[in-house]
Amino acid sequence: MASIQRKILKDKVKYYIVENYRDENGKRHVYWIPCESRAEAEELLPEVQAAEDAKRKYVRPRYAAKEPLHYASSMGQKYLTVKELVIIYVKRHCAEGGWEARTAAANEGLLNNYVYPVIGDEPITNITTFYMQQYHDDLQTMDSVKPKNGKTVKVSARTVHDIHKILHPAFAHAVRSGLLTVNPTDGVKRPKLEKHKRKQWTMEEVLEGMQACQEPELLLMIGMMYDITMRSGELLGTKWESLELPEDGSLGTLIIENELARLRKDKIEETKTEVHFMFPNIKKDAVTALVLKALKNDESNRINFLSPSIVKMLHYQKRKQEQWKALLGSDFQDFGLVFCHPNGRPITSEVLTDRFKAYLNITSMKEIEFYRLRHSGATSQMDLSGNDIKAVQENLGHASSDMLMNVYLAPIEKKRRDIAMKLEEKVFSKLDWERLFGAEPDTKQKGE
Repeated sequence: MASIQRKILKDKVKYYIVENYRDENGKRHVYWIPCESRAEAEELLPEVQAAEDAKRKYVRPRYAAKEPLHYASSMGQKYLTVKELVIIYVKRHCAEGGWEARTAAANEGLLNNYVYPVIGDEPITNITTFYMQQYHDDLQTMDSVKPKNGKTVKVSARTVHDIHKILHPAFAHAVRSGLLTVNPTDGVKRPKLEKHKRKQWTMEEVLEGMQACQEPELLLMIGMMYDITMRSGELLGTKWESLELPEDGSLGTLIIENELARLRKDKIEETKTEVHFMFPNIKKDAVTALVLKALKNDESNRINFLSPSIVKMLHYQKRKQEQWKALLGSDFQDFGLVFCHPNGRPITSEVLTDRFKAYLNITSMKEIEFYRLRHSGATSQMDLSGNDIKAVQENLGHASSDMLMNVYLAPIEKKRRDIAMKLEEKVFSKLDWERLFGAEPDTKQKGE
């Protein structure tokens, strides 16, 4: 039954009419109709209740008077709804290669959980900047569909930003198509994103961590993430054929052109994601598949140099795999992967994460995420290269240096201390303290 709801958000109070009904198919619909005041809500409530009783969505009279849009509604309605607009935009955007399969699947979840049930049936002519601002504000009062540590939490600021990244270009598409004259999301203020300090290891901690690792394969993984500043998917997707491993103790090379990922099969085709190889599924009816896919941009494709010690570890890894093959014979599934299970099947990122956590649990090392080894490597490379931003950027596979400078690098404590001491030496130590401040006070106690 329709009702008036009040929400207190920071320093203001908002009123809504909640329309709640089940259609002829028994499907439940809930709509939040924003009102300027409680008086307006009380005035509209009987009309909304009547619409609810008739099993239809309430549309305010001022919108019903508008001419139908030339864009026909696939739902048989008079006006194109937000859901229909977004579906049209997403279909075209994916077909043009705007998203890859993993992004499309994540965004589909956002739309199904937070957009379509809340504003999906609203005619786009009903959407104003004020309406969208209320929607963005209200999102953070909703429960997230994903609990955190087993507890229900509210929708995060990051999720609100991710939703806005979908809706803004969708409404821009409506403007370009002549459906709207302005984009109602243009002036929307989004919540501030909290900046979390990313934990990473120093050069000394990386050495300590590698010395504490008793598992040769995990030691190699840690070393490659740090040495070559790879992404986790790139590491797990590394193939022997992409490596050059000299025997004379010189530098090796690795062509980075694949990443291992688990993708939904329907999204692979829908988004035209470039898949180099699809591993056979163990389950016949699986909706996802492990694949070796192309990297996200041209800059990510790169050739990185391998330290001689990493080359030596890779030779050991190859000899170990040859032993597996000899033991299992035809049961070994040889996909040419550097890192795999003893039967040749690929190692997923979840398995790698669990192995790294187990290793941390039996050591005294500072806890970090496995992926942060890439960040640690970037910081060390900047230090050792004399801050050669371009060289480190290319090792990381970034299109620009912004990500490197703003996200990956951690302040180097020793260098910061060196800066302070050099300023002392070059500037502050040359001040005439006695003239400026008088004689320095005697800090010793009398009688000492």
